[in-house]
Amino acid sequence: FLNNQMITSTDGYYHFDLAMAHNYTVEPSRNDNPLNGITTYDLILLGQHLLEINLLDSPYKMIAADVNESESITALDLIQLRRLILHIDDEFPSGKSWTFVDAAYVFPNPTNPFATTFPTNYNINNLTTSEIIDFIGVKLGDLNASANPSLLQAGDTRSSNGSLKIKLDDQVLKAGQVYDLAFKSNDFKDVAGFQFTLGFMTDYLEVVDYETSELRNMSADNFGLTKANQGKITVSWNETQAVTMSDDATLFQIRFTALETVQLSEVLAISSSVTANEAYQADLLKEVVLDFGKTIDEHKEFVLLQNQPNPFSQQTIIGFQLPEATDATLTIFDVAGRAVWTQTKFYETGIHQVMIDKSDLGATGVFYYQLSTGQHTASRKMIVLN
Repeated sequence: FLNNQMITSTDGYYHFDLAMAHNYTVEPSRNDNPLNGITTYDLILLGQHLLEINLLDSPYKMIAADVNESESITALDLIQLRRLILHIDDEFPSGKSWTFVDAAYVFPNPTNPFATTFPTNYNINNLTTSEIIDFIGVKLGDLNASANPSLLQAGDTRSSNGSLKIKLDDQVLKAGQVYDLAFKSNDFKDVAGFQFTLGFMTDYLEVVDYETSELRNMSADNFGLTKANQGKITVSWNETQAVTMSDDATLFQIRFTALETVQLSEVLAISSSVTANEAYQADLLKEVVLDFGKTIDEHKEFVLLQNQPNPFSQQTIIGFQLPEATDATLTIFDVAGRAVWTQTKFYETGIHQVMIDKSDLGATGVFYYQLSTGQHTASRKMIVLN
């Protein structure tokens, strides 16, 4: 009995030196990073397939859609996929993240790959000569083939094109009071889905629960609260056909308790820290922006704001305003000038927020943060407490 294993390089090639005249089975496997290539956009494609609005057009996409490996595509697959996006679950029920199909296999019925058993390994009987065996890797849950097998990146591979604003009335929250925060629509037209991380500062806010929504098919199942103790709520919503909502309709409502008296816009922000920030509107990939209705300068100057709160012990929000749409790099340095955190993204014109966790910096004390674009640079100081 022989059991040889090999880890391929990034090109996927492997090689075994084997004794002749023996029987062998070659079986590939890969079970890392289940979220690689998976976003709410895959839920849109899966829902459209289930309702036969837009059927998946290859047997490999259908195999990818069967995330619970029941040899059928059902609503259970959609539920499991959303739970993974929301970080309620850390892996698929099978524990696998990829499956493999013998590349030489021809599906007798390409519109139903589960009608027959497709080969996930390759048997060699009485090896007599060198053989080349190819497999096609299928990333479970990735219906638009956006998984990156080398870099292990999750998310859509398209570049962001504009923003989808969600309005929230800014207000002063009073310590001990309970608030039902209504996240409202603004130019919400032809939107098929969105996902993001809603970050809040746990020193100031405590989430109670999801409350209600005017958005079709939005319920408590579209929210993940497993990381609420870290100040992070994951959100994922989609429809099989794009939705248009009137301005100021309540997309969803979440109840919070204020632990301290504070300005709401200083303790709440949308980010990609857990579930990536994406919206799918009119066939474009966009970024979700939380709009508190605040303006800094009517002439839209370049402004880097002081982080709030400062000093901070758990989380802080860095706000800034850009006079034009551009790539911007936010970098945090320690007192020795070493970069300890950096992020480069494309931003639309206007006000933006980035939430920083103490854990992102790895230490306490004095830090400096710098915002740079092709035209402007600004920096400020912040203090992290124990």
